[in-house]
Amino acid sequence: MPRLALLSWSGLLVLGSGCVYLRAPETPMPTVFHASASGDAAHLIVLLPGLADGPEDFADNGFVDAIRRANPRFDVVATDAHFGYYRTRTLGERLYADVLEPAAARYDEIWLVGISLGGIGGAIYAQEHPGAIDGLILLAPYMGDDDIARDVAAAGGLASWTPPPLESIEGEDRRKFHEVWRFYRGYVTDPANMPRLYLGYGEQDDFAPAIGLVAAALPPEQVQTRAGGHRWSVWRTVFEALVPRALPARCRRGPPPGLGLRRRTRVAASRAAPCRSPSGP
Repeated sequence: MPRLALLSWSGLLVLGSGCVYLRAPETPMPTVFHASASGDAAHLIVLLPGLADGPEDFADNGFVDAIRRANPRFDVVATDAHFGYYRTRTLGERLYADVLEPAAARYDEIWLVGISLGGIGGAIYAQEHPGAIDGLILLAPYMGDDDIARDVAAAGGLASWTPPPLESIEGEDRRKFHEVWRFYRGYVTDPANMPRLYLGYGEQDDFAPAIGLVAAALPPEQVQTRAGGHRWSVWRTVFEALVPRALPARCRRGPPPGLGLRRRTRVAASRAAPCRSPSGP
């Protein structure tokens, strides 16, 4: 995984010379499906890879097994959401049409997991489609232009940061990065109407100072760090710690399809309790 500076989409192209960075987006977006361990899935988790990673890297690094251990009723879809979808600004369109919209009526909950570039991809999708997903697990998410993070830090954090008017921001990339930071600010200003968010990252990651500004807006149990930088060994460890908190197994299935996705999830959460062993309390 290349280290990413906080750059615009076009700036990311200078980080590598391989054709992986210039791949054209495909329609439909390629995916790899992993059926739930239970064979009776009620929920879906969609995985968004980082720059130069692919859908197979999630299984190779133990992510699918970690999800199955945490909650056997999650189907898993690993996407090939490569940089070409970001470069052409078609990520949200293809995720919606090819993956998430067809799944919305089939599952009680839908979550996104994004790593690095896929982290900002998950945030972009949630920002552009309010209420469409139930939760996000973002691992070392790419944070966009570093001057935005500096402005937030200088203001004292997200709670005291006043975003500039979007119409005053030049350039489509910069406006999108500002929109993502406004989305993160929602965890301070309107947390009840935000998808659940869990963050994991390495303490020596170049993105750590910017990610920490978002982490400060979340309950401590929704943040996991460890020593290390921007690499799979760190992401695997923090994901294994976060996924049982984010996706606890439930003993009873939620209400049937027919309600809106977020509404179905709220009702399901109110009716279901975490499973306990027979000897447990």
